[in-house]
Order: sequence, then C-alpha cells, then structure tokens
Amino acid sequence: MLSNRVVLVFFLVPLAAAAAPPPSVSPAAACRSSFYPKLCIALLSPLRFPSNQYEYGRYSVKQALKQARRTATILDRYLSGSSGGARAQRAVGGGGALEDCRELAGLNAGYLAAVQAELGRGARVMDAAGVGRVRALMSAVVTNQQTCYDGLEASRAFPELRGDLADQTLLYGVSLGLVTTALGRRGAPGIGTNAGSDSRTGTAGDQSSPPKGFPAIGRILVEAGGEIVPVNPSQSVKVAKDGSGNFTTVGDAVLSAPNDTSADGGYYAIYIGEGVYHENVIVPINKKNLILIGSGINRTIITSNHNVADGWTTFNCATFAVNAERFIAVGITFENSAGPGNLMNSMDALNFTVYNFTAAVPWLSSTSVPYSGGLL
Repeated sequence: MLSNRVVLVFFLVPLAAAAAPPPSVSPAAACRSSFYPKLCIALLSPLRFPSNQYEYGRYSVKQALKQARRTATILDRYLSGSSGGARAQRAVGGGGALEDCRELAGLNAGYLAAVQAELGRGARVMDAAGVGRVRALMSAVVTNQQTCYDGLEASRAFPELRGDLADQTLLYGVSLGLVTTALGRRGAPGIGTNAGSDSRTGTAGDQSSPPKGFPAIGRILVEAGGEIVPVNPSQSVKVAKDGSGNFTTVGDAVLSAPNDTSADGGYYAIYIGEGVYHENVIVPINKKNLILIGSGINRTIITSNHNVADGWTTFNCATFAVNAERFIAVGITFENSAGPGNLMNSMDALNFTVYNFTAAVPWLSSTSVPYSGGLL
C-alpha cells in the first residue's frame, strides 16, 4: 500500500550572511565631510587597507586616547617642575591653567576610554542610549581640550605647549566627525531610562514624593523628554539655607551622593530649597545619575562671580560644572554674576538633561563667556 509522506526540507542559512558587512571606503572618501580633510587622511593613513566608516571611527578614537594619555603624562612632568622653565612660568601665573589642563586631560582620557569600550561592542548591538553616550562624550572631549587651550593662552604661559594643544583640538574634532558619520542619524537617548515605570502614565508614579513646597516633577519631565525618570525613594536629600534640610550647600549635597551608581538603580534626588546659593559646584565624574530639583525658576538660584579678569582660570570660572553622566536639573536658575565690567551669563533650568554641557546644546545661549563641556 502506498502512503503519502511529507518531506520537510530545512535550508540552514548562517545568520552572519543575513546582514551584509558595511561597505569599505577609502580614507579620502571617509574624510570627505571632515572640517580638516588633510589631517583626517593623515590620521587614517597608517591603515594598510580600506575599511568601513565605523572602523575608521574606532581607529581615530584609539589614536585620540593615546594622545590624551600622552598629554596627561607631559603635564604631570610640567607640574612636578621637572621640565625646564616650568617652575618659573608657574610662578608668574600659569600654574592654575596648567593644573586645569591636567584635570581636563584626565577627564578626556577617561571619556575616550569609555567611547572606545562602547564602540568595541559593535555597530549592530549599539542602541540609542549608546549612540547618545558616545556623541556626548566625544563632544565633551573637544570642548574640554579647547578650554585647556584658552586657559593657557589667557595666562600667556607655556607657549611651547600651546601649539601641541591646538593640534590636539583639531585631532579630537576629526575623531568626533568620523565617529558621528559612522553612527549616522541614529537616535539619541531621551531624558533617562524608563526602567520600572510605565511611560503611558504621564507621571513619575509613586516612586518618589517631593518634599513639601517642591514642584511635582514627573509630568514636566515626561512631557519634555518622552520618558520617565525613576527616582530612588531611599536616596534623596534636601538642601535648605535655613538648616532645615540635610545640607545647607548644594556642593555638600552633591558630594553626599553615592559613587558610580547604575542607571537601573534610579536617580539620586537632591531637592534644593528656595534661596540664592553663592557657590561654585562641581559634579565629579563618579557622581552619576543625579537629579537636582529646585523650587522653581528665579526661586532657587545658584550663582558665582568667578571670572578671568579677577584672576580665575577659564575652567574655574564655572558656576556649575558637570563631569558625570546622566545628570538632570529642573526648576533652577544658574547664574554667573561676574559683576560690573566683567562678562555675565545666566540660564534657567526649567528642564534640561545633560551628559556633558557642550557648545551644541540648545538651551545654552550664544554668548562671549568662555565655557567648556560641563561648564556654565
């Protein structure tokens, strides 16, 4: 008796073949959109064979990281006084600018190492958050380097360093361009993660209740950024000038935050009461996932009058400096009240999110006030 049999034939197709590798392009083609095409081509010239845009970006970051570390080593030598003439030039006013450059070089080395690790994961697995992180860190590297150069130039010290530092600014700019081109127009992250929350609610839920007198922040943040910011209810402090809070200064509250937290654990909230806080605040690189919540625009004001004319370096003129990732501020006015005869700038933080402040962010108005990645 004959029987009908169904034979199933499976065609096994390697997954790797499903997605074609990125096309190879020559260094000249990869550098076509660069602001400095000759420098870009020279940077990529050691590569023996044409590669794709992503690999060119990775290679440029590798070279930029080497340069940042080399710069940090040279500056250490100058600061120790082992380089000829360094001690004399520090004595006439260049020491502060040199110390700023060393700090910025260290930050840049850390940022570039983080970018290198992120790009090392591969283009296919990088999500929107990774793209945003890379772009922000690379932008910060460029602006940090420019701030270093501006400070040394203003001090009129160490002319032998300024040429190399200017060249490094161009190098970092070329690397930023290559990486940006490699990542294309892929989306940047929103305000924060939405882990553990429902983005359909329109509020931050019951994860954290602000102290009495503070605005509810959930709806403001969601409407502005499209995502919910989870605040860890067990990690929040209050700053009050009258002593009724945990701290009387914003800087002390920032330093109280835990180090190197993960985004999954929620943001560390610092509620800042009404008043004018005369201080210079720095958010260190290890104070990640901070959200500062003021009592409202022109009600919570952080201000300082440091300026170059009074002897401060460009880097230390900042009223508020952010070196850490995933920082958010809402309901705060930041002001640099330099006073008569000096430059003055101010901004309102109705709602903004930063990885690092850069020249390209839309809320920072165009002024002649020097600033850097993370500086106001």
